[in-house]
Amino acid sequence: MGFVWMSIWTTAITGILLMLFSPKFQFGSYQAPWEILLLLKQIIFVAMVIAAISSGKIVRKMESILAITPASSLENQISVQHDRILVRRRLNIIFGLVALLISTRMVVS
Repeated sequence: MGFVWMSIWTTAITGILLMLFSPKFQFGSYQAPWEILLLLKQIIFVAMVIAAISSGKIVRKMESILAITPASSLENQISVQHDRILVRRRLNIIFGLVALLISTRMVVS
């Protein structure tokens, strides 16, 4: 989970810095290509936060399963939850890479 939150904070900081230091930024205006890229970056940031929060909920659910479930059916339930965490982790990695590419395009343009 540390990598996920690290990429979320990196995405947030780069987005804020791009907004503050760019003369192209006008709050609430999404007409120019640069502003549309900023909007995409903001949407990806929100998606990353949602995926990270849902991963945390899955971890808490796994902990409750470990505390309650007998050892005989434990493996199946834990493997399902583990697969769900892996999907969210991969989503966050993809979102982070897309946000990085968007930031690079914003700096170049």
